[in-house]
Amino acid sequence: MKFFFLPLLILVSRVVLHEAALSLILDDVQATIQEDARVLKQVFQFLIEGDTSEFGNNIVCYVQHVKPQPNTDPLIGPFRARLFGNNNNNNSVVYDPDSGFPLNTLIQTFYQIRLCCYSANQGVTPDPPTCRALFITVTQNIPPLISGVSEITVAGDADINEILTTYMVTDQLDQDSLSLSLSSTPKDAASFFNIDYKITGTADLSLAVNGQQIPYGQLTLFINATDGKDSFVKAVQVTIADFNSRPNIRELPQNITLPEDTPKETTIALLNFEDVDGFTARIEPKCTVNPRDESFKFVYDVNRRSIKLTNVTDFPLDFETNNFYNITCVISDGFLDSAGEHLLIFVQNVNEPPVFQKTAQSCQLSESQAGGSFCDVSFRATDPDNDAVVLSLAGNFSEKFALTDNNRRLTFAVDYDLEAVGSPTSVKLTVVATDPLGATGTTLINVAIADVNDNDPVFTTEMTIIPIEYVTSRGVIGALTATDRDLGTNGDLEFSLISISPPDAATHFRLFQNGEIHYLSQFPDTLAGTTALVVAQATDKGTPSRSATSTIALAFGTTTTSTTTTASTTTQTTTTTTTTTTVAPTPAPFDFWSRPENIAMFTILMLLLLLLLLALLWLCLRLCLGSLGRLGGGGAQPGVCASCFGQCCRPGACSGFVESCRDCDCDCDCCRPPRRIQPQIVTSLDYDEDFWNRREHYESGNPYKT
Repeated sequence: MKFFFLPLLILVSRVVLHEAALSLILDDVQATIQEDARVLKQVFQFLIEGDTSEFGNNIVCYVQHVKPQPNTDPLIGPFRARLFGNNNNNNSVVYDPDSGFPLNTLIQTFYQIRLCCYSANQGVTPDPPTCRALFITVTQNIPPLISGVSEITVAGDADINEILTTYMVTDQLDQDSLSLSLSSTPKDAASFFNIDYKITGTADLSLAVNGQQIPYGQLTLFINATDGKDSFVKAVQVTIADFNSRPNIRELPQNITLPEDTPKETTIALLNFEDVDGFTARIEPKCTVNPRDESFKFVYDVNRRSIKLTNVTDFPLDFETNNFYNITCVISDGFLDSAGEHLLIFVQNVNEPPVFQKTAQSCQLSESQAGGSFCDVSFRATDPDNDAVVLSLAGNFSEKFALTDNNRRLTFAVDYDLEAVGSPTSVKLTVVATDPLGATGTTLINVAIADVNDNDPVFTTEMTIIPIEYVTSRGVIGALTATDRDLGTNGDLEFSLISISPPDAATHFRLFQNGEIHYLSQFPDTLAGTTALVVAQATDKGTPSRSATSTIALAFGTTTTSTTTTASTTTQTTTTTTTTTTVAPTPAPFDFWSRPENIAMFTILMLLLLLLLLALLWLCLRLCLGSLGRLGGGGAQPGVCASCFGQCCRPGACSGFVESCRDCDCDCDCCRPPRRIQPQIVTSLDYDEDFWNRREHYESGNPYKT
């Protein structure tokens, strides 16, 4: 069948295409679509007719993009086919906004596509697809339109929510969904109004505040309507009749600089109020201080209408604590608040210290010789007084580092070896900037020093010969040990076997990565009495790795019998004979001190014995000293109690009081003065009932005399 297409095709025509037994029925082959389409949109609608007994219902349709072809694959583009059944009127060609190919008349205004359908039933020999050329024109979007007044007047006493005017808002062609917004000049004036867009296409402009709360006599509103692609802006001139003016503090805003030694109760600023509308009520400001935690440093004097420093301390301001204050004061006439009433206070220091651009930096170095490793830091310190500054390093280990290349690099001042004492892997340095007057500013630099694999492993295994007998158990028979002075993975070691001689001994042993040597199986008689040399290697995990080797001897024992060889020499011939003798096992000598529990038990016994001896010594001294006291000699004090021990403290001496023992302090009954009570004639009028009062000397036998 042959088709002819004319430039002007009747919009409502019914075209039927027959190829084989499959037919596509379309209402039209030309369509238009607007470039602002934002959702899945139908462009063409078609039916599929054919012999269902031959084709069944498994029909596949697709769209090929002919002109232009936005992708190398013609199936990829902004349009695709949707199927709902052979005779379903909803089969369509649609525009897919999620295809990644948006419509834009500035780029493309015309598309030619092919709609193709075929049967995909199994067991049926497919015919060539039935295709139809379709043409799509992309039209430019037409922005929405707002109709209504461009000038309005608002009464000064208008109420909140009062509708000022109503506008008609339409989308001229495709009736897209619209949204409206407000902006203004001055910028904050839009907040005093509302725009309410309704589905009927009207928009009400109303007040969001009371009329007296609008502080402008003239302002411009901009009503913006958009359909998602294009916008329309309606400018409206608004006049406020008898508008209310904001009250004002004449002295604010104001910037004040105060030295930090300004004394207490100093007046900072006077506040005079005015209201051009003639508001006569008493106006009191509400002032806030930022930072709030230092509000106590300022007070408002109601009588003098002034802000001054408090009297809490002699000098309330401290530059080092805070050098800037923002005091905001607001007055109100009942409708409007004053605006922009700020008092900015700058605290001045006598000499300001240098300031670094960065408060902290990081630096990564690797252990090296002096000046070998470095990092770029670029310290920049500025002095507020424009003085020259000198940079230096401070902090622990700062003597090991240096600033070079005009303070742009940090490097080692000495050879830095992490394996040496006093060389940590991380150092926190303080960079100090000093001005000519001694004021300083600081910043921190966190230095991390990486380990370099610069040390070879060193074997520390003391055992170089490992004896192996027939009775040696399977398992660990020895271990290789080695050290590496490097840190981290650079110091982690793994052991490996390099060689073993003779090679047949290798089947009976295994060297593990941790250095353990395992005996795996019984060695044969051929190895008895021989020695195998094992060459092992210790390798660290650094990059590049470093290694060291060591040799271990494995000495294989003989059988339980020993062989003695005797040699006999004759005139030119040497004969060797071998005899076999049985050697009895020699028991190891018993060593009492080789067992730690024996040493501990012996120590405890010695301590108990020492305590017993000390107790006996104490008893002996007690008995001996007591005996000496009774016999007169050892316990007497020289020159005091010698006569007491010689005369009083003897057998039978206690029959009477010995005068010579009067001043003795010996523990002898006879040396104690007898307490005799003899009546005495008291002639004194000062009678004391305590007859034996020591101050009246009756103990000595001398009665009281007046």
